[in-house]
Amino acid sequence: MGQAQAHRDAYLTAVATQKLALFACRVILNHDVRLYPYHKCLGSETMRAPLQPEAFDARLHEVLGHPSPMAAQRLRDAVLAFVGDGAWDLDWPTQFMLDSELNRL
Repeated sequence: MGQAQAHRDAYLTAVATQKLALFACRVILNHDVRLYPYHKCLGSETMRAPLQPEAFDARLHEVLGHPSPMAAQRLRDAVLAFVGDGAWDLDWPTQFMLDSELNRL
């Protein structure tokens, strides 16, 4: 999100926002052992999850409605505080790249 704003790149902002929202919701759904049938149901299924960070809905709508590095940081911090620090020792940017962008190799 920071790079998108630094370069004033609308496409990169949209991609970063979408991925941040998707993976934040997936973390919550995983924590609650819930599935969602397709993207159009992601938001409603996530909001029905009984366990989620305080003000998660507001943080998610903030980053979707007004994407910015600060909004992204607030959503990220809420999710990380909710699930705990132990799972975040891994170098996640590198792991994401390996899982999603280099998995065809």
